[in-house]
Amino acid sequence: MVTDYRGGDKMEQNRDSLDLLVLLFQNINNLGQIAKEVNQNSELVAKSLKDLEVYYQDLIKSIQGLNQEKSALLCQLDKVKMDIDLLEKEKKELEKAFANEHERVIELQRKKYEAMVELRRAQRELDKINDDLDIARRI
Repeated sequence: MVTDYRGGDKMEQNRDSLDLLVLLFQNINNLGQIAKEVNQNSELVAKSLKDLEVYYQDLIKSIQGLNQEKSALLCQLDKVKMDIDLLEKEKKELEKAFANEHERVIELQRKKYEAMVELRRAQRELDKINDDLDIARRI
């Protein structure tokens, strides 16, 4: 390089330094803007996390409520099962009683038939006695 006594190289260097300083300040401004955006994003993330925490707390409450409902339904189911067991037992007892009554009805029908047979026999004997009486009266 040729040195100019009027300070040409220095001016060039100053201009380059000034350009570098301008770039440096632009970068600093850009970094400031990025920092603002990061801060805004951090606030949004914090708010989202807070909302998410509220959502999960509500979800936990809902799950607890569902668990209570489930417990109540399981208690009702146990009661229904016990009722069914009692009804089954009652049904078996009724079926047994019905079978016993059916046997009793059959026995009564048999006795009725025997009584009717006996009645017919007695009627025939009575008819025979009446016939004999009629014959004896005629004689």
